[in-house]
Amino acid sequence: MYDNKNQNTLEWFRQRLGNITGSAVGNLMVKPMAKGETWSQTALSYLNQVAFERAMNPLVVENDDLFAQYVALNEVKSKAITWGHAMEGEAAHLFAVMFKSLYGSTSHAPYELELIEPSSVVCKDLPHFASSPDRMFFNPETGEECAVEIKCPQGQSFAKFVNGVFLQSSHESQLEGLKKSDRNYYWQCYAHMLATGATKTYFVVYNPFMQKPIFALEIARDEAVIDELRAKICAGNAYVDELAGRITGKS
Repeated sequence: MYDNKNQNTLEWFRQRLGNITGSAVGNLMVKPMAKGETWSQTALSYLNQVAFERAMNPLVVENDDLFAQYVALNEVKSKAITWGHAMEGEAAHLFAVMFKSLYGSTSHAPYELELIEPSSVVCKDLPHFASSPDRMFFNPETGEECAVEIKCPQGQSFAKFVNGVFLQSSHESQLEGLKKSDRNYYWQCYAHMLATGATKTYFVVYNPFMQKPIFALEIARDEAVIDELRAKICAGNAYVDELAGRITGKS
């Protein structure tokens, strides 16, 4: 529960290579600046990167040393990101401990969630789309399969999410606040449900330095939102397939 052993490994990067992923799918949802254009510049930059990956030499991808060089060149790292990854297990444990008091029934026997850490989950009906929830669990009271997305921001970013999301007066305004605060996080939560079939995603923000260190937002599956996401993924995959084919000379 306290580690992240199934993500950020070479095999995890291989599973995601050439796929549209949950953490970046929000790039596809940015509206183009000009009328009549299919994709924004943000979306095109991302889709071009995915096409590059899909056209990579399989000998490079299969060789650990060569593929590790590619990952190192493209992986974004900072002190804040490294610290956030280190705190993720601690946040997951605290969420598991407090879940029943936040969302459970007072009449149900005490329990602590059993959280699992999945690797990259490929969507069954969208083979070039994958998402990696930080944790998954089955609700002991309802039997629902749920995803957890954990963020461990520092300083003003933590305050931004608390103010823009968790302190809003209604659930609808909290969702809208998440979309405004960080569109990628908003779409990532729905991407987890699309890829895994989960009925809910819990968006968790954690910082151990705070008097109140953890906040959580329950996001229920919304088929209209997921259908919007699915349509963009299908269109994006068609673009990537066509471009990768031209890069490799196969189309």
